[in-house]
Amino acid sequence: LKLSHGLLGLPYCRGARGMVASASTFSANGSGIEASASRRHAVCIVGAGPAGLQLGHFLLRDPSTLGDFVIFDRWASAGSFFQKYPVHRMLISLNKRNTRSRSAEFRMRHDWNSLLGSGDAGVKPVTERTHELYPNADVLAGYLGEFAEEQRSNIEYGFEVLNISAADAEDDTSGGGRGDFVLHLAAVSEAAVGGVAGVGGAGHGGPALGPRRCGRVIVAGGVTRPHVPREVIGSELLLGYEDLEPTGANFEDKNVMVWGFGNAAHETARELQKYTQAITLLHRKPALNPGASFAQQAEQASGLPRFAFFTHYPGDVRTVTMQIYDTYLLKALDVKLPYDVDEEPVFLRCLGNMLCIWVSKSSRCGGGGRDERQILPDLVATAAGPRRCAVQVGPFEPEGIAAVGLQQLLGELVQRGIAVEGRDFAWREPTELRMSPTLLARLAEMGYATAEEYLAERARDGIMNEVFAVRGKSLEFDSFFLASKEAESLLDEVARARPRLSQDPLRQPFHAAIRCLGWRADASLYEASIRDKLFRQDVASDPFSAGAFGSSRGSRDVGRPPPGKYPRIDSNYQAHGVPGLFFAGALAHSRDFRRSAGGFVHGFRYTARALYRGLRREEGFGWPNVSFPLGGQAAHDAIADHLLRRINEAAGPYQMFGELGDVLLFRRASPSAGGGAPAEGSGLWAEYLEELPLDQMHERPELRSAPRLVLSFVYGRRFGPLDLPSPGSVGPEFAELSSFIHPRLELFLGDGASGSDVVDSGIGEFSIRRLPVAPIPGADIGGTLGAPGTARRLGMGRPRPVLAHALVEDVLTEWNSEVGHILPLRSFLAAAVERAVGELLRA
Repeated sequence: LKLSHGLLGLPYCRGARGMVASASTFSANGSGIEASASRRHAVCIVGAGPAGLQLGHFLLRDPSTLGDFVIFDRWASAGSFFQKYPVHRMLISLNKRNTRSRSAEFRMRHDWNSLLGSGDAGVKPVTERTHELYPNADVLAGYLGEFAEEQRSNIEYGFEVLNISAADAEDDTSGGGRGDFVLHLAAVSEAAVGGVAGVGGAGHGGPALGPRRCGRVIVAGGVTRPHVPREVIGSELLLGYEDLEPTGANFEDKNVMVWGFGNAAHETARELQKYTQAITLLHRKPALNPGASFAQQAEQASGLPRFAFFTHYPGDVRTVTMQIYDTYLLKALDVKLPYDVDEEPVFLRCLGNMLCIWVSKSSRCGGGGRDERQILPDLVATAAGPRRCAVQVGPFEPEGIAAVGLQQLLGELVQRGIAVEGRDFAWREPTELRMSPTLLARLAEMGYATAEEYLAERARDGIMNEVFAVRGKSLEFDSFFLASKEAESLLDEVARARPRLSQDPLRQPFHAAIRCLGWRADASLYEASIRDKLFRQDVASDPFSAGAFGSSRGSRDVGRPPPGKYPRIDSNYQAHGVPGLFFAGALAHSRDFRRSAGGFVHGFRYTARALYRGLRREEGFGWPNVSFPLGGQAAHDAIADHLLRRINEAAGPYQMFGELGDVLLFRRASPSAGGGAPAEGSGLWAEYLEELPLDQMHERPELRSAPRLVLSFVYGRRFGPLDLPSPGSVGPEFAELSSFIHPRLELFLGDGASGSDVVDSGIGEFSIRRLPVAPIPGADIGGTLGAPGTARRLGMGRPRPVLAHALVEDVLTEWNSEVGHILPLRSFLAAAVERAVGELLRA
């Protein structure tokens, strides 16, 4: 066994740091770094959050020119995001302090908050700082502050990066066909630097500084711009999640609406329930994928969220934030209210500081630069006009006593010419509820084909059908008219009367409404030419679209992120079309969006390390690896032992399943990085590389040209209540049908080798036709593996494995059973090595 640090015979070596001294123009707050208009760095990192600090930890120890790095952060301390967020202070990242294994690598599988290298940085990991399974965010903020201390001389606090632009194209100082970048900085005001971090806060208040030149830029500042859908009427009237205090005491005895359906919305509802009269959780149902199963259709119709314990995605709704479902389903006043994808909310200010809220059909909304629509019989909303919707009250009896006040006021406004029927309001017959899909489904379950058949049957049971003869009418208003100054008294009367005139679950006025709709990347950080490449929306027709938000591997096309949420990056975490611009942390989560852990510390600490190793590879240093001389049973045993250790301990591929994996690369020439020789007469080696982005194994010439055995972790088919892991659920012989997480090994041959054809059906699982696989939330995928059109929809093009093997799922996530795991693995490995060696010898 030979340890080396060079793929393809390229050893690690030491180099000069290449730092450039210059005159001081500004001294940053406490950092000891002097800002200069002329200074150049090999690497500039934007953001001293966990991803920036993780990269800094690696760069600090790098002996090459990459060690000339700087981190810019606009706040006074590292990890300042966690001084404010999550607002209500409870993290949803697990802090599992004790495990069955003493292996430090295994323990990192279950420490979701600590960075890699805490011991080297001289700080205690988060697991040694609190006993809480879900720690207070202050614990993480304190940890990050201490972790940053070793990098203090490389971090410039109090500097805001205003803009990132490309230097002159002809000025290529990198030697790699790319030019420098220019970072335009400003010194943040003392008040801002001394305060607590706020996402999307005010601009800089200090002096603008000269630009800083950077050979490479890594943006690690997270998704920092709150998503505010300005096209929604009245969205500006809502409080933002970013505006809230840690406690919900300000909402004592209030009726509150929370708009959103992620963990922030559920977290907010959980905190506010201690104080409020009632909470209404308003949210849009997820779109139903074409070809969805009946179970998926039922789940979508229920309006339930994507629960993380079913989807195995840690960013979906977590049980620790789900308290509102108790109070909702145990009839304690709180409400969860879904609306369809063809509907939109309307927020109007009423009764002084209250909010009146409706959900309208989008087909009855128009204007605001979007579309032209018929709103009322005599009102057409033009695209150029303001956004307006038809909002409804009722149905109610127009002549009934409950409607007297509203009818009188409406009549007065008509007489004064302020309100015009057909243009500003209109009467409508109520919707025919007998055709409601929900009603028809319930009747069908009871054996009735029509509502009339049921009515006749229930009359025989003594229920009086005639008492429901009064149907009433609905009164519809133009929202723009209703919100006008002239109609203020009418809107207030509607607010007062609506609770008596309607069964609409939003009929009660709200004291406050809170927007919890997530975050987007801050596109304003980049010059126009770069911004257009990062956030271009026409990715469907773009040559990079298969990997723009993930890769061409089916298991990674897990629903396209919302427009503008993430920049478009490749498997090197580099911006498409912008060489030298990289992204780390949550900004790199587009590659595993809604699948694995790239949006959390326990995921992106590994993608950050992969990014760093990729930078070293660009500098001519290989990917760290372990090399095995091939030949004889001893070599097979050594490889098998190494694989089993990685399968049972490795944290990176385990948490970043589908994004990172290990590869055993078979080559004829022995590495030249020191010591060892190939087995007698064989001249063949296997190099084991850890935690590569899986796409690179099929993209990079030096990898795809050779036979390679790829280890990754996968989930099987859709993971739900009927798919919980259990001993003997499918058995070792049918391990590929496991639904819980399990290891998978695939042997690929080099380019042009026999059997190395391109997958034309399937999505990266085993090439067994009709094998069930996990549906991809938000993607146009349904049915099973091998279904017609699957590959076309996914833009497939990866090689087909010539051999494949899975280790059966295990409820303890231990793969040490001799009969169930080890012996089948050793047999498969022997066959895979023989096939790979045979291919090398033929070549």
